[in-house]
Formats: sequence, structure tokens, C-alpha cells
Amino acid sequence: MAQTALPPGLLDLIACPGADHARLRLEKRRAGAVLICTVCKSEFRIADGIPVLLIDEAKPGPNGVGVPA
Repeated sequence: MAQTALPPGLLDLIACPGADHARLRLEKRRAGAVLICTVCKSEFRIADGIPVLLIDEAKPGPNGVGVPA
């Protein structure tokens, strides 16, 4: 099972890579934790404790990455 914990303080330093550059929140799920943009609602996976903040690998929010939901 992949590690999903983030290093302390990292969540305060990173932001959505979309045009909104909004804060991210950590959401724990059965399959593992993901980061959710607080504005566009896009989802970013965490691989071995490292956030994958690539737009091409995001699960876009209802209006797309960086577009307010």
C-alpha cells in the first residue's frame, strides 16, 4: 500500500497548479488520500507521500482544473 502521509507543513506550502492557485485540502479515502482544490474541486493523487501536482494527471473538477466549481 502506498504511503499517503504528507510531511508536516507541506500542505501550507503547496497550491493548485491551475490558474486559481488555490489552497488544497487533504481528503482520506478508502483507496488512499488525495488533495482537493478548495476552488476548482480538482483532485490530485499522492504517490509514495509525494503530491502529484501535474495538470495532465489531475482529475478535473466539474468545470476543469483552475476554473471555479
